[in-house]
Amino acid sequence: MRLLVTRPAADAVPLAEQLAALGHDIIISPVIHIEANDTPLPEPESVQALVFTSANGVRAMAARFADKRDYDLWAKKPAYAVGPQTCAALAKLHWPRVHQAAGDVESLAATLKESFGGTHILHIAGRHQAGNLAGLLSQTSVSLEKAVLYQAEAAEALTPLAEAALTDEEAPLDAVLLYSKRSAKIFVSLCRAQYRAQHRAQHRAQISDLGTSKPTAYCLSAPIADQMQLAGFPVRTAATPDHEGMLQLIATA
Repeated sequence: MRLLVTRPAADAVPLAEQLAALGHDIIISPVIHIEANDTPLPEPESVQALVFTSANGVRAMAARFADKRDYDLWAKKPAYAVGPQTCAALAKLHWPRVHQAAGDVESLAATLKESFGGTHILHIAGRHQAGNLAGLLSQTSVSLEKAVLYQAEAAEALTPLAEAALTDEEAPLDAVLLYSKRSAKIFVSLCRAQYRAQHRAQHRAQISDLGTSKPTAYCLSAPIADQMQLAGFPVRTAATPDHEGMLQLIATA
């Protein structure tokens, strides 16, 4: 199959390599670019646990470790991961204690309420994030401090190769892989912008006008699929919201 991978570059490249090894034709066009910042961290002694709501947060935190001593100071604290992908990123760091939620902030809040016995948590986050973890914990004794260590900036356009593939009648794009509601929203917006640029004379450009055959949206979760379906794309949803679920979805196409 000819597949479009929209993940940020750090995630897109290894995914593309894995899919290419399975015989697929891969195009990479990240719709979100991750930019680290220099937001200061609190002293480790003031924090009892860490919460990560994305693998990007794990990588941003790891970039702050100057040496093994820094790692040891933080890794002695339990980490709470929003879902399997974030948990896998922590596993690469050999984080000793990790609690995994089911892939959304609601289940993350429930996991914290069930297993965290302290009061002060540091949430490693990006500037844009889904859900309201602080609000979900507002009726508990937990004090949630946020450290915004990166920005997830929307791409201004798809890559030229991706733009060409969307309207290539001889070698049509079979599917686009989408891992978040925000990336789905950005992808649809970029598709519409591409169509408008090609058809300036029309007053209203609809996503359905991109062509008679749109790529299937392979979605990590049902909310992403709902969003893409509203935009007029055929959709398929992973049975589980993780890397293996997406691979299985592609394998059964």
